[in-house]
Amino acid sequence: MQKFSFFSGLILIPILFSSCASVPMAGLKEDRQGKQFQASPDMGRIYIFRESKFAGGAVKIPVSIDGKIIGQSASGTYFAVDVLPGQHQISCFADSNSEVNITINKGELSFIEHNSTWGALLAGCEVLEVPVAEGQKEVLKLKRAHAKF
Repeated sequence: MQKFSFFSGLILIPILFSSCASVPMAGLKEDRQGKQFQASPDMGRIYIFRESKFAGGAVKIPVSIDGKIIGQSASGTYFAVDVLPGQHQISCFADSNSEVNITINKGELSFIEHNSTWGALLAGCEVLEVPVAEGQKEVLKLKRAHAKF
């Protein structure tokens, strides 16, 4: 009986870790527009991206701008959200929460890297601002998630 349990575990572990989190995705047109990296002249644009990683990849993590949930991120996705110029707070919520405050001007782009981490028992998260060139390079590899904003 122990052999059966051991081998069953060996079979189930890869299945569990290979499952992908599914989130509502933007269309191909919106994804292409997001990757042109152009903000409206009277607005700023915030990109929140989560690299494609195996560790923590099956976990969906809620993300907010100024306290309003814009959606859940999954591994290999990004959000592009137009905002009024000024200060904004970007947050993620999991076993351990994280937030970053940014100031954005008209026509400006801001890139926030969003990572899953491991909390005490569950997945945690962190958000941090990255340079524009680095953010653009990463977003080009990802698919746009639908933002509710």
